[in-house]
Amino acid sequence: MVSVPERRLTVGIVYIVTGNYKFFWEDFYKSCQKYFCVDSDLMFYVFTEDPDSLTKCGPNVEFIKIEDKGWLLNVLSKSHFISNNKALLSKCDYLFYVNGNCVFIDTILTREVIPSQEQDYLVSLCYDYNENVAPEDFDYDRNPLSHAYIPFSQGSRYYQATFYGGRTKEMFELSDWCVEAIDDDLGKRIIAKWHDESYVNKYLLERNPKVLNSTHGASLPWATKCNIKSKVLFPNKADVLGLSVLRKIKECYLDSDLHFMICDDFIARPIAYVNVEGNLATSLFQISFFFYLLKNGERDRLYYLHISPQSHILELFPDLEQYLLPEGWYERIEKIEQPTSKLEVVEREDPYHLYSQTTIVEPIVTYYGLWQSPDYVDCLPAGYRNVLVEETEDREIEECGDCVVVGIYVSRQPDVNAVCDEKYYSEALNHIRDREPSKTLCCVIVSPDTEWVTEKYGALFSQYKHTYRAFDGDSADSFKRCLGVLRRCDYYVLNNSASGWWGACFNDKAYVISPSFWTNKSHSKFLRGEWFKVSPTPLRTRLTCEELDLILPVDVENPQHLSNLEYLSTLFDQFRGVTIHIVCGDASKLHCLSQHHSLDLKIHETEHPHSTAKYINYALDHSGSKYIVVWDIALMISPIDFSLAYYALKSDGETVINICGDKYVPEDYILNDFVSSGDFRYIIGGTHRIAYEGGLTLFFISRKNYLSIGAENENIVSKNYLNKDRSQRLSRWNIEQTDFSCNLHLLSLENAESERQERLESDLASYVETCRNL
Repeated sequence: MVSVPERRLTVGIVYIVTGNYKFFWEDFYKSCQKYFCVDSDLMFYVFTEDPDSLTKCGPNVEFIKIEDKGWLLNVLSKSHFISNNKALLSKCDYLFYVNGNCVFIDTILTREVIPSQEQDYLVSLCYDYNENVAPEDFDYDRNPLSHAYIPFSQGSRYYQATFYGGRTKEMFELSDWCVEAIDDDLGKRIIAKWHDESYVNKYLLERNPKVLNSTHGASLPWATKCNIKSKVLFPNKADVLGLSVLRKIKECYLDSDLHFMICDDFIARPIAYVNVEGNLATSLFQISFFFYLLKNGERDRLYYLHISPQSHILELFPDLEQYLLPEGWYERIEKIEQPTSKLEVVEREDPYHLYSQTTIVEPIVTYYGLWQSPDYVDCLPAGYRNVLVEETEDREIEECGDCVVVGIYVSRQPDVNAVCDEKYYSEALNHIRDREPSKTLCCVIVSPDTEWVTEKYGALFSQYKHTYRAFDGDSADSFKRCLGVLRRCDYYVLNNSASGWWGACFNDKAYVISPSFWTNKSHSKFLRGEWFKVSPTPLRTRLTCEELDLILPVDVENPQHLSNLEYLSTLFDQFRGVTIHIVCGDASKLHCLSQHHSLDLKIHETEHPHSTAKYINYALDHSGSKYIVVWDIALMISPIDFSLAYYALKSDGETVINICGDKYVPEDYILNDFVSSGDFRYIIGGTHRIAYEGGLTLFFISRKNYLSIGAENENIVSKNYLNKDRSQRLSRWNIEQTDFSCNLHLLSLENAESERQERLESDLASYVETCRNL
């Protein structure tokens, strides 16, 4: 039985306020003053780095100024604050530490919370739900090297450091022990699992404190969910501080995989890094985006670069070394399992769209993409820009005399040649000749492969005085010489390659001629308004039906693939004259095709799976048709969509049409009706039938155009963002503006996000209606 003397006791409240925790202070004070130890005199000792930002509230409040050392050291300093201020705190008979988010809602008498001699004059909160937890499952610190270590064989309770206290003398003893243990651990860079709470649990392990159950403390929303009537509540901090704040300041300390982000002062900062790879021209876009983030990104996040060993950007800008991820960090980040809440990967499907800053709560963010935008380039520091515009000597340009010097960058990349072909260069030169009718044109042709340019465009350029400059996109000296030469030209003909774009970007005096679009997804944003635009798109001419080979890779071990093939086989009758190549591992399992004897089917058995790029090359080797379609069996589109893409391929003179977009995934139980009828109403009827997943691709290629630009030599259809950019350029048709950007994928996806259902069903309903009206 606790004996309370007749005189009123003085109870001290130790309260810590740093950063945004100031939002809790006034509500805490008012509720504590009203309900806690109402039969005693309260004194509030508020430790804060900014006393001026807090309201005094009452005469029993004393502010003690501290240094804000960051969340971890602030948390671990609770005992230090008590031990270092014993003279001030000795005025109190009892001391309690109470968490910042505590709210008292009912009267608590002093005798309810002060401990007796049998209880070692100490008291701590222990949630009721821990009574049903086995001791070996308690969240103790299990690190043998830590002073907070508790073996699995010990312990009977888990104490919450959100509310604990005792007689002042005993609180001083507890605090002194914690100070010594914490300082020794930090000296060895050891961080206890739950920081100060782990040390409190270790100290109380061999003592018999008074235990306060959930009547005197419960967290929300657990108290509401379990209908607990508690006199003290601990609201969710995230509701006041915001989830991002808590995640950013805590996660690095709580997860040992992220400890490398804690500096020598034990301050953790969320980080982000931009991945840099590709040739110098491509790397420059990524570097520009990095400097954009430095200028416009989140203020408390540290930004770094990770430069691929294959990139030569450091040869161009050695100063970038100061921004590199610290040694070993990239390897540690790569080991973090995905999916995970620790890591967010940002990969732009449309890298030309200005990055929209959003609050990202993950401690680590990685950026992958081309990030091609003049808005980013404008953030490139002057020192780096000056390196790119150094004057270079070129005797032959000076010898041009009164000639009009025309700089032309020509790349062998198939995606570039698909847009900027001979017709494009011819029209550009004709435009210059019309502007300069009395002058002689002297063309300075810069290319990584001058021999190939001579072979492919020699007849065109031979009509003008011309000279060639070899260019190595991976050499810093060659890159600077290339830009230097192009800067000295009177006119500059730009093709849609990264190196070509930089030549135009840093040419302040030249009249620039560019293609009218950069890729099928980028128009005005990437091409400056003052440039003269030449359209490389051929005139549309409606062609008659031509031969078509359809390549269907099928995994016969996958029941879903066979189910999809069964539906596709019902459409084959519309493909008269089309040769269908089915590539699979075991033709004997293709039972669904047995009834289609009239089809021109060719079965190819292969032991090894192919990538989409290899299937295209496989088709080139095994068919002689003018047009080839490689159809991922996992992706479904309507016959109307197929026809639209096929005729666009022919009539627009396309090289590649890549149908890609969202996969709309119906649940299994409606598949039978859909497969048997082909009626899309089975897909859109009802609720919770459609889920969303990533995109797939369906490639339509023109054999002649594809081979003429050498596309079979590059893996333009892989998921790498560099190749996504290339495949976008290869198709001049803007797929996003067609009626078939919405695709059907016959796979079930459990636990679909319910908030997306209504939007997806609406989109799909509109899509189906469009198909019916065509």
